[in-house]
Amino acid sequence: MKFKNYVNSLTGDNRIYSLNDITQMALGDVLKNKEELLSQYRVLGVPTESELQNSDNVVYVKAYTRDDGTEVRAHWRSKPGEGNTITKEDDNLTKDSSGDLNTRTNSVNTQDDNYVNESMPEIAGVKCGKPMTPEQAGGKNVNPNYDSGDIGYKQNCVASCAVYLARLKGYNLETLPRTQENAAISSILARNPFYAFKEPDGGVMKGRYDIVAGNSKDFYKKIDGILNTGEIYILKCSPIETKAKWLHAVVVEKNKNGEIEVYDAQSGKVYGKEFFNTLQYEGELNGEYGKFPQSLYRVDNKDLNTDVFSKISKRAQRQSI
Repeated sequence: MKFKNYVNSLTGDNRIYSLNDITQMALGDVLKNKEELLSQYRVLGVPTESELQNSDNVVYVKAYTRDDGTEVRAHWRSKPGEGNTITKEDDNLTKDSSGDLNTRTNSVNTQDDNYVNESMPEIAGVKCGKPMTPEQAGGKNVNPNYDSGDIGYKQNCVASCAVYLARLKGYNLETLPRTQENAAISSILARNPFYAFKEPDGGVMKGRYDIVAGNSKDFYKKIDGILNTGEIYILKCSPIETKAKWLHAVVVEKNKNGEIEVYDAQSGKVYGKEFFNTLQYEGELNGEYGKFPQSLYRVDNKDLNTDVFSKISKRAQRQSI
């Protein structure tokens, strides 16, 4: 009877979000629909596509376009039937001291069910578990020691972006600080974030864009023409206060509403397009004045370079959503 008669107590809707649905959501959509997703989680958890496909208590709705032009993605709905509506929440879920479900940066662990993806290699002694949602993978879970006082945790931005991708795939890792031992590999990553990844076919890495713009509006327009919903990029950029090129890196995505969002995996902060106002697009460098390119690297369609990840990450020391 699982899934039958389910109705989300918050929305009154019988839609069921699968693990695949959530992993494909842009960060902004996860945040926007957080309460709806948590309401389902308290009752049904997050079923896999396989669980839903093998259930007689759900209906698959194919993608379609509404009369107003809105595109609706394919999804699952609970099959109604006789009996009471399922809306009761599980009181045994992990809660924080205020009684609310744990937040994005302090949440229940989803990797404790002993599921292992045997097709994926170990990284730093960590086996690959179930894929994480952006909410589970992100927040301060990537680089939890950012505010520890160790300067190395403020010099690992590209590594943090890469570890975020590994967490999305199901690796419960956190980023190591930059140290003398890993300084060489950190320097290589700073120059080329693709060093942490591989093309699935073993070919030459593809998906780098060097963008020269005169201002934030111009830059936003240019990357808006590159990004598609569901794709994930590392942006190597030039913050105004650094007075130098390529001194920071963040994760950039486009949500289903077509809005570009920025996740700073190093600090755990999330921004909208206002982030691009903090970048410098031209200035003096080495005695010459010119425009600073910002570089995009597409990484969602890449495999992980496990040798690199074993040097920039370790098993997460705390349970994280």
